[in-house]
Amino acid sequence: MTTIFVPRGLRPVNELAADRPHGDRLRYLAGCKCVDCRQANNVYECHRRKARKNGDWNGFVSAGRARAHIQKLAKLYLGHKAISAVTDIPETTIRNIRLGRQVHLRAKSERRILDVTPDMRSDGALVSAKPIWRCVSRLVSAGYTKRRLANLLGYKSGEIKFGKQFITVRRAERFRKLHVRLTAESRVAWLDETDFAAMLDCLDCGKPFKSPHRRKIRHCKPCRERLGRAVGLENE
Repeated sequence: MTTIFVPRGLRPVNELAADRPHGDRLRYLAGCKCVDCRQANNVYECHRRKARKNGDWNGFVSAGRARAHIQKLAKLYLGHKAISAVTDIPETTIRNIRLGRQVHLRAKSERRILDVTPDMRSDGALVSAKPIWRCVSRLVSAGYTKRRLANLLGYKSGEIKFGKQFITVRRAERFRKLHVRLTAESRVAWLDETDFAAMLDCLDCGKPFKSPHRRKIRHCKPCRERLGRAVGLENE
């Protein structure tokens, strides 16, 4: 049995330029230095310099910055498919850049990748549920029951149907809107945190967030100063 190996990759430039007329840059790359071919090459180089000056240059650049950004987005639960859908770059290319298999890419492709932000996640993408449960604890400490919160979210069973570790972007956005509305309606100081995704383990003192006034646990001084009006501890 005879195995025939078919050559892969681009054909030699001389072969590609064989059928091209003079005045084509490909003929210049093949070695022709006639007036028409040199002029075609000069026009091409002028367009490249102008595009580079205007920031529209599309030459090859290192994939290092794009790789670092893709890895950063991956930690924020933005995967290859989502990046590919936003940038219109093949998912295979995104994966190869992240894994280091592709070391160069076009400048325009790099700019499209660097322009991707976590806000571009699809509704079904998974994000960390930790800040969501943190806000649930704050609302419960402020007087809202979990059953009440579940009803406000549209869950008829009376249970908050969020995962303990991950939650979809759609459900997180629904809870964010509820949190903003309840925060605006309530004057409790414990809900004055403007950053919805804050990863605070405490308010000021470093202890886990609880409702000390209900559990008869004494506040530390920073917490007393911050929560004094809400829990009536000004003179404690």
